[in-house]
Amino acid sequence: PGASAEVSANAIGGNGGPYTYTWDLNSVNVGVGSPLTVTPPSGGSQYCVTVTDGCGTPPANACLVIDFYPVPQPVFSVDNPDGCYPVDVNFTSPTTGTLSWNFGDGFTGTGNNPFHSYTTPNCYNVTLTVTSPSGCTADTTYPNLICAYPYPVANFIFGPQPTNLFNTTINFQNLSSADAIT
Repeated sequence: PGASAEVSANAIGGNGGPYTYTWDLNSVNVGVGSPLTVTPPSGGSQYCVTVTDGCGTPPANACLVIDFYPVPQPVFSVDNPDGCYPVDVNFTSPTTGTLSWNFGDGFTGTGNNPFHSYTTPNCYNVTLTVTSPSGCTADTTYPNLICAYPYPVANFIFGPQPTNLFNTTINFQNLSSADAIT
């Protein structure tokens, strides 16, 4: 869809030319000449040409249908979208054609069921590009599909040290912030 095509006709007979080629799409004139470049508005568009020679020869007509190859629909799923790094992910796509993956971390892959391991904490966009057997290409990107989280750090202090029977309250302080827990 959206691609241009060249249509042409070649007439013989009549007075031998020159010939005039008039092209219509659904009875609406789209141009004169042969060849003529057209951009079909939909699949199954019927173009008809009328050829005249400027003499008394009756006009000749012929029609052709221009159809589109189906555009692939890139779809996929993942088995493990997040976790502490490394995050090991199996990608699965039922899409037919040639599949190219961009895992968002500088690595790529191919095929319907690639495996990839995310070894650096971050969230990653994943793009699947599909090229159909007829050469049509489509892609889809899922933003922040895979998130590899860093491991938590237990960073606190507690006191007083030592505690005793007369002072049983222990205070914990998170060193990552100024929050204190009693």
